[in-house]
Amino acid sequence: MGTRRFCLISLIIPVCLFASGCSSTPAPSGESSNLLRNGSFEASGSGWLAPWRFEASGIATIQRASDTQAKGAYCASITLTESSPADHAVQLRQGNIPLVAGETYAFVFWAKASTSRAIRPDILHGAHPWTSYFSQVVALTTVWQRYTLMFTSSQTDANGMVLFNVAGAPGVVWISDVSLQASM
Repeated sequence: MGTRRFCLISLIIPVCLFASGCSSTPAPSGESSNLLRNGSFEASGSGWLAPWRFEASGIATIQRASDTQAKGAYCASITLTESSPADHAVQLRQGNIPLVAGETYAFVFWAKASTSRAIRPDILHGAHPWTSYFSQVVALTTVWQRYTLMFTSSQTDANGMVLFNVAGAPGVVWISDVSLQASM
């Protein structure tokens, strides 16, 4: 009986070493597989927003806030003085995102607002004709919440763009810890 137990264990261990997810090799350190940069708005100085871009159409401002955040020390705080019937009149966006046709992605972010309201995260081609690959209206509350939106890219695109359309209502929208990762 003792010999069988030893043999069974010796057979299981080698199988485990070659099984997926069972490797003893440590995970690589450094950057994660996030396709976005500065997703928590932690960059310092006057370039704190880079490589993100902000389009305000004269009805909003953006600043880096440290008085409220979901993760890290900072978040992006967008203050809208008025709304627009075109929610894309105020956008926080990042381009040059590589997308692969058939690949499923997790678009994850934390957000809240000064009053309950909606925003519309979008993933699209980063130039005219602005082909949309994914768009979903998300209801924000006054407390930080983590949102995970899944989508499968219909095209390979070296110039994808991630953006938040926020012009639907006046008030403040806070966004933090934004990531886009290919699902495993």
